[in-house]
Amino acid sequence: MQLEMQGLLFALPSVIKRRRKPSDDIWQFTIRPSKMIEDVMVGRVSLKDQPESIQSACQLQIYERACKILNLETKLERRAEIGRTPDKLRPYIEAEVMRVWRMRNDEA
Repeated sequence: MQLEMQGLLFALPSVIKRRRKPSDDIWQFTIRPSKMIEDVMVGRVSLKDQPESIQSACQLQIYERACKILNLETKLERRAEIGRTPDKLRPYIEAEVMRVWRMRNDEA
């Protein structure tokens, strides 16, 4: 049994060190998805121009930003925060703010 284990240990490094093929790459994009999400959230690119997977990933951050806006004390603060949102992202944030606001008020 020990000899088999030793043989296995010698075989492992050759399996681990194999060269990766381009087809082994897990990313389907040339840019990392996290960078694509960041670009959308800071307004460098439009959400509608991104693949569906990136749009879906951005939905959580859009929801969290909408909740942050709704948790502000006054209407002026909420408007100011929406005003600081990048132009390419603003329609999505405004729509999410309204959706969450309606959802919260319907439950009350």
